[in-house]
Amino acid sequence: MLVIVDAQNCNLHPEGEKYFSGSEQLIPKLAQKIKDCNAAGEYILYTQDIPIKEKGKSEDRWDLAIVDELLPLLKPENKVKKNYYGIPPERLLVIRQQLFPDHFGEKRIEVAGVETNICVVANVILLQSAFPEADFYVSRQLVSAKDQAKEEQALALLADLNVQVVAD
Repeated sequence: MLVIVDAQNCNLHPEGEKYFSGSEQLIPKLAQKIKDCNAAGEYILYTQDIPIKEKGKSEDRWDLAIVDELLPLLKPENKVKKNYYGIPPERLLVIRQQLFPDHFGEKRIEVAGVETNICVVANVILLQSAFPEADFYVSRQLVSAKDQAKEEQALALLADLNVQVVAD
């Protein structure tokens, strides 16, 4: 399973509110990873962050949308909206039961997206709770953060949490 965190215009588009220099370089890498996963028939879950202050308001906004380059590659039914840093635990339990009713969980889960030191870390921890038997991976090429020092700290923390941080 591949989990893509918050690949939205606000984060990855140069005109986005939370954009940071170079983050748009993540888009072609994510697109290729999605294509590879689709070709292999791998399940892809992706998040859309709706800030809590926007909950109940129109979510059909450019800044909250998944970037145009990725959206056609993703299945709308695999989108999870979140109002905080991570996927709601009750939603993860439903996903686990729907995808894997006969066993406890997926064996390999890769997490990608932004921002490494905030939402990527939060989602890895929540996913580990829902899929405790899985092996977790984060590729340095598929995550990004505005503060490189914090990103390195986050990757070290993920390694301490038994996540395989890979260079590819």
